[in-house]
Parts: sequence; structure tokens; C-alpha cells
Amino acid sequence: ENNNMSAEPHVHKNPMALQLMVICYIVVVLIGCSPEMSETTRPASKTKSTFSGEGEQYINRFLNKKFWYGLYIEGKKFGYMNYGFYSKQKDQKNVIVLETNTTANTAIEGQESTSKSVEKIIFDKESGELLGCSVESNESVGNKNDGHTAVKNNGVWVITDQAGKKRETPVSVENYNFKGFFADDIWVSSRPQIGDKMKGHAFECETMEYFEYTSEIIAIEPTLISGSRVKVYDILLNLKETAITLKILEDSRLWSTQLGEMEFRLESENIAKNNLLSMDVFKPIQIKNPIDDYERLNFVKLKISKDQPLSDIQESFQQGVVKNDENTFTVSLGSKTAIRQKLQQSDYEKYVAASFEYPADQLEISNLARKITGNAKTEDEKIWSILTFTSNTLIDDYWSNSQNVLEILRSQKGDCSEHAKLFVTLARAAGLPAREASGLVYNNDEEKPGFSGHAWAEVGVDGHWVGVDPMWGERVITPIRIKFNDLASTVSKLKIEILETQYNFKASDEEIERGRELNDKKDYETEITHWRALSEKGDAFAQFKLGYKYYSGAQGVPKDYKAALKWTHRAAEQGHALAQHNLGIFHANGEGVEASLRDSIFWFNKAANNGDLQSAYYLAEAYEKGESVPKNREMAFDLYKEVALEALLSE
Repeated sequence: ENNNMSAEPHVHKNPMALQLMVICYIVVVLIGCSPEMSETTRPASKTKSTFSGEGEQYINRFLNKKFWYGLYIEGKKFGYMNYGFYSKQKDQKNVIVLETNTTANTAIEGQESTSKSVEKIIFDKESGELLGCSVESNESVGNKNDGHTAVKNNGVWVITDQAGKKRETPVSVENYNFKGFFADDIWVSSRPQIGDKMKGHAFECETMEYFEYTSEIIAIEPTLISGSRVKVYDILLNLKETAITLKILEDSRLWSTQLGEMEFRLESENIAKNNLLSMDVFKPIQIKNPIDDYERLNFVKLKISKDQPLSDIQESFQQGVVKNDENTFTVSLGSKTAIRQKLQQSDYEKYVAASFEYPADQLEISNLARKITGNAKTEDEKIWSILTFTSNTLIDDYWSNSQNVLEILRSQKGDCSEHAKLFVTLARAAGLPAREASGLVYNNDEEKPGFSGHAWAEVGVDGHWVGVDPMWGERVITPIRIKFNDLASTVSKLKIEILETQYNFKASDEEIERGRELNDKKDYETEITHWRALSEKGDAFAQFKLGYKYYSGAQGVPKDYKAALKWTHRAAEQGHALAQHNLGIFHANGEGVEASLRDSIFWFNKAANNGDLQSAYYLAEAYEKGESVPKNREMAFDLYKEVALEALLSE
């Protein structure tokens, strides 16, 4: 049925264009679905207004932002699209407009054609009601144009085509509004569980129809994107008798959609619009077995291979390389390799110099570097100061693509590349040779372990290059990074095999229990001797315990903040969450070290990322007040919410 439409139906003569229409429509479906909850669905909280609560959070987070996607078929890019929403005034009303733009290269009757389309969905900004829409498309072959505008009026859609001809069709779903349109995104932000389902309606402007759909959470997986650890919700969506696989990130951004052999992927603008580039290089390279407890890793040997000649992999900081043949390398990572690249005399001039990319000589940058490192007396102290500043200043945002350092500082957001670029620029401004490094880093996904794209930095210390990670806040990088000179050309179809792993010492359960028993027996002197012996061997828990003993000054040792700081710091560098939390306290109170709110927040951030709720609460307060981190109510709210949810679950 055509619902009394008087206009002739639009006939798609190009099968590729038809598929493209479907998959691009899925974007609108994902960001625009009106829900009806099933029995297993965990509904979002009910609110009085469309733009209150979760709806308001969504608006505040994504208004005036664009998201870009590369369009692929059988792995080959054939186009790109973007969508975003913004507010404006229309017909004396304040409205919100969702705009989607698509460009694709297709073939029509043997001729190459570029098709473009623009779709706009319009909502009342006060009530959230769907008011109207427009769609316009054209194909370069034959210069064909099509489209219409539609306005809701007393329960019917008044539709005007490009020739000015009008027709009407009933509004089949009443009370369709903005919050319903973005229901899937808000659903993900409410943390649904595997098996949860949603039913609802999606609206398509091209046909002016509402379609029923169902979606189900089939998996929730952690992944690594540009250095950020992110949860991904896998959703199976059934629409118009078509099964579509979706991946939505925990912050409600649609990451990818798979429809048969056609796929679109969230990418940066410059990559999405370039047919020769693909974000596929940042998809994890899976390995068979996970590297357990990777933060204790001190050595790993890898076999890196490809089905075709592999670009040379160079030795670097703690990275030893043996070329077996044209297609295979053995790479060893860790201090055991004893690889320490010397700084050449030419390196000092080259890597301290200011440039367009690293404007270390600009007054704003040089003054900032001087302020950050003002109390630093050694190269190591300078590096720590710049590292903590960079880590605190930039909110992790894995789709930021700022090339200008001043822009990075003003936006206060960035992925691993922005963190590395800012660190390098400030280091150079402080007189330290520094350069960016890029390659792969291990992700600790237990179900799909592997290596993902990442960027970090190298800085000159005592005449040698050493690695630091400004995004992950590592002064000495753990041996889970493989440096490549040309990541994009190397990583495609790469295979990685773990040949050998070695770890820092970890005490046995019996040894830990022995220390606790000594405490219960009040044999404090023997207990301290026991913890110290395990600490000297490198056990993180023992180091944490010994640090606390010195801090409290009870049960066998005198109060000694310097010793407490030493052992707690060693445990914290191995990823011990409580030790990281305690370091935050030391720096906040100036106990054993000069008081520094910046250093305190740095360690609270690391502890919070390792699951420490008290640190997450302190970090939330810092974001709320803008203390040593950007003032950001959204980040504060998310952290407070996380603390509250975890506290409820633990009851």
C-alpha cells in the first residue's frame, strides 16, 4: 500500500545505491528509535521532559558535533558519510536538526557515478516532538536529482517534492519525539546487560514510513581505541526482515554496522574522506592466548610475520629485533634486551628544535613549560612534571584529531596521538630532546586478546632515548608496545605469536598468608622482615604493605614518609590500585614529598582506572571543581554514577 500517496514511487535502478540507502538508513535507525521495552529490557528512568535527565545529557554531550564513517563493501572503501545535530530557529520555533550527509562512488550501467544525499530530521527543542524532515539526493550520471520536504500538520504529513507538488499521508505513530529517536543511544548509556532487548519504531524520511524493529544485546566486550579502554556493546538489530550487526561504544557513539558484505566504520574525517585510508589498521590483531597480568611483565618475545615482505622493524628502547627472512621478524621487548639507543649529537639539535608541528618556541608554550617544570631539578623530575600535566590536562577522547598543539591545549581533549604531541612539545620547550613513537600495544581483552594501534613518546635522559606513555601515565613503559616506523603500511594482515614471557616476581599465596599470620601473632619484627624480603624481590602487594607500615609508623617500624613513598611508588608502578590511591594521598598531604594536587590527581586517576572507588570519587570531585584537571561536569557525573552503581552492586 502507498497510504494514498499521489506521487509516483521512486524506482532504484542501481542495486549498489539501494544497498547504500539501506545501510546509511541504519545510522539513522541506530540514532533514532522509539522504544517499547520487552520483559528482559532494563528501561531508562522516566522523566517529565524530553530533554531532562538522560535526554539532556545526550544533548549536552553531542550537540554541534559531527561523526564520520567510512563506507566499505568486501573490505574496500567506496564512500563516506557524517551525521550530527545542531539547534536553530525555524518558523519562529527553536528546533534541533539531525543532518546526515552521504557520498558514495557506485556504478550505474557500467558507468562510474558519485551519489550524494542529505537528510534532515527536525524536532521541537522544547517538547522534542518530530516536526518535519527533508531528503535530497543526486547522481552524477545523468545529473539525476530527487527529494522532498515534509511538515507535520494536524495528524498528517504534508510532503512537497522538488517540483512543488504536494501530497499527504497520515502520521502513523503519534508522540514520536527526540528522546524516542535517540533511544538506542540512551539505552546503551544505561548499561544494559547481555540478553536485554528493545522493541520500537524507526522513522525514514525518504518513504515517510515508520518501521518496527527489535534489538538485543548479544555481547559486551572491552576494546582498545587509540589508547583508551572502552566497552563495546554488540547489538543484533532486526529491521524490515533484515538482520544487522551493530557495535555501539559505551559513550553512545555508533562504532560500526555490518550488513552482509557492506559495512561502515566510525573514523576521523580525514580518514573517512580518503579512499586509500582505512581505520582497519586500528582493529586489534588477535593472538591465540592472553598475556596474563601484563602489568608485571618484564620480558616478552614475539614472532611477527606477514604473507608478503614485511617492512623493516627497527631496534628501539627495550626493543630488540632479529630479521629471520623477508616475511618474519623476532622481536624481544623489555629491559632484558639491554637495548638503549644513544642520543647522537645531531639528535639534540633535531629533537629539541621547535617546528610547526611542535611549536616549542611559542610564548604560550614556553611559559607553560617553565611553569610546569619550575621546581624540577633533574631531567627525571622534568619528565614526571610534564607527564603528569599532560595526563591530567587532556580528557581521553579517542576521536579527537587536533593537529595544532595550541588547539589541543584549548580543547583539553585528545587520544594517544594528542597526548604524545603535547608531551613532546612541552619537553622540547623544557630543553629535553623528545619525539613521538607509534606502533601496537597489547590490549588485555581476555576473550579477544591482541595488539591495537597506539602512540607514545620517547625522551632523552642521561644520553639515551627512553620510552614514556603520556596517555597511560607511564614514566617507564611496560614491554607491551611494538614500535613501527610506518604503522599504516605494516599492520595490515600482520600476524603476531607469543613465543616467551617472563614476569616480575610475585609472592605465592602461602607467602602472603605467612605475613598475615605474623601480624595476627603480633610478631611485628618478623613480619616486617618478611614483607621487606618479598618487596626486595619485587612483589607489589608486599611493597604496598611495607609502604603502609612505614606510613602508619606502628607495628614494628618507625614512621618514615620517605620509605613509605619509596615502597608505595614501586607497588603503584606495577599497577597496584591501593598503592596508587595511597600515592594520591601522599601527594595531596605533602607526606614524604612536596604537596602537589596535580600529582595527587594523577595517581587517583590511575587508581580509579584500576577500579578503586574512593579514588574515582576524588577524581569526580576534581572534575566537578576543575582542580588540576579540566572542569567537566559530564566527566564528574559519569564518575559519580560509576561509584554509586558499583557501591550498590557491592551491597
